[in-house]
Order: sequence, then structure tokens, then C-alpha cells
Amino acid sequence: MFSSISRFAFNVLKLPAGTWILGIMGVFVCLFTGLALLDPVSTSFSVTAQTERISVNILDDNGSRINLYEATIYDKGTEPIYQGFNGSLKLQRGTSVQIERIAYGPAILTFTTASGTTTGTLFNESGKFVRHTGRYLQVFLENLRAKADSGFTTVVPIDGEVSIGRSIDFETFRESTALFRSGQISLVGSSRFADSFDAGTIQLFLGDQIVFEKQQNNAFGFVTINEEPGMQASYRVAANQATVLKSGPQIEGSGYAIRATKLDRLLKSPTYQFASLFFGSLVIITTLITFLVDIIPNKNLLRLLRK
Repeated sequence: MFSSISRFAFNVLKLPAGTWILGIMGVFVCLFTGLALLDPVSTSFSVTAQTERISVNILDDNGSRINLYEATIYDKGTEPIYQGFNGSLKLQRGTSVQIERIAYGPAILTFTTASGTTTGTLFNESGKFVRHTGRYLQVFLENLRAKADSGFTTVVPIDGEVSIGRSIDFETFRESTALFRSGQISLVGSSRFADSFDAGTIQLFLGDQIVFEKQQNNAFGFVTINEEPGMQASYRVAANQATVLKSGPQIEGSGYAIRATKLDRLLKSPTYQFASLFFGSLVIITTLITFLVDIIPNKNLLRLLRK
């Protein structure tokens, strides 16, 4: 067995220099290809949207407050606990926020949380404590266009899980359905061995719904309610992929998945573009060198080429 290995090694060492060079280059090309295939791609989604409905689950205590101006506030009862309230609401971790505003109508902010906890804390205009809120709270903001003209708008921070849009199957008589209006998603890819790269932009249309799968961190951003119809949202989140669901019944094939792919990285990442150019140039140069190394010792081949 030892003699067989020795003969094999001896035969390998007798290979032409050009074959050795090509073999070494083949190893480098295989390593680069394996790196490109095995290095996973992460996607960061930046969403800007105009919508009439958005839901946010607050996952962390970020200290942010929602400023309220001339707000009507309800808890479980049918009578408001405050009318014309001016101040702010600090949200508690674990609170779910649903915001609806159809066209230029009033904005309705609904806050809910688990039993035994509070949705947040109300403060007056001076920042002094007013009261802790219960597990259910509803805030009405009216005359928003006039307030915006006077310089007052409402901003709701996003720090958690976001659901934007909704399934539109039918309309209820004398009721309007809050719709997703328009927007876009910008995709940014990244991986361990490459810089961040632009993976394209996806346009969103009336009635779309966005669902993120295996969200990797909190969504960060804000919702603003102002003189425009509905509300505007801007946030970013990292996830394995996002699914854009089209309007109508949510059945198989009613939407499509979007994410940064390995092909996007190969075509758009500066690191991989440089590596591809480098290895491509190296292969060409190696092929030329191998050709010259093989033909120079071969006098008959040289004579044939000269003819």
C-alpha cells in the first residue's frame, strides 16, 4: 500500500507545470464558489407607506411618548374619561397599538394589553403624572387637518412587531374599510464576508398586505398622523423574508415573497464584484501562462505555430 501511494505521489510530481498551476487555480475557484454559496444573506427591509390601518406590538420600554392634543379618551366605559386632553401617553412594554384613520376622518388609536397589566401612563402638558391607564384604552383625535395647519401633528413610535394592511374580502353596509393605499419596500442585503448592498425596491399598491417571516429584531420607525389622508409610516426591520399579499381571499398564490438573494449579492455587492473580477482575471492570466509553459519546451509545437 505504501508503495502504491509513493508511485501515485511520484506520478503527480511528474505532471507538467501548467497542470499544477491550473490545479491550484481550480482549488481557489472552488473555495470562492463555496464561500459564495454557503455564506448566508440577511435582508433588511425599509418600508415607507401611506395606509389607513397599522398595528404595532410594543416589545421594549423605549421611553417614547405619544403627544396628544385635544384628545378624547375612553377606557372600558361608554363615557369618555377625558375630553380635550392635552398631554402625552407613555406606552408600556407588551402593549398592542392599532391605529385607523380613513381618508381625512378622525384617527382612532386603540391600546390593549394582557390582563393584570397597564397599557401605559398619561402625563399632562407639564410632564407631570396624571394616571396609569387600564388594559384597554381608546383615543380619538379629530380635526387633524386644522391642527396640522396650526403646527400640531401626532407621531407614534414603532419599536416592535408591525402589521400593515389587511385582507379585504367584503365591505359592511354603512361602514368603510381601512385600506393600505401605497408604498414601497427597499431591500438591503448583507453577509459575513460582504458589505451591505442594495437589493432593489418593490412597489406596493392599493389593498396590499405585508407579512414578515422570522423577524430577526424589532421594527424601528414611526407613524405620523397629519394633514394627509390616512397616515404615513416609515420603519425598517430585518427578517428572513417578507410576503406581499394581494387583495382578496388569502389562498395559495395570492402573494409573493421578497428577500435579498445570493445572486443579488454576486451582482451588486462591491466585495463580491471585486472578487469575481479578480478571480476571472486570474483564470485568464493563468490559462495564458499555462499555455506558454506547456508549449515553450515543445519544439515541434513551436515550429507548427510559427508556420
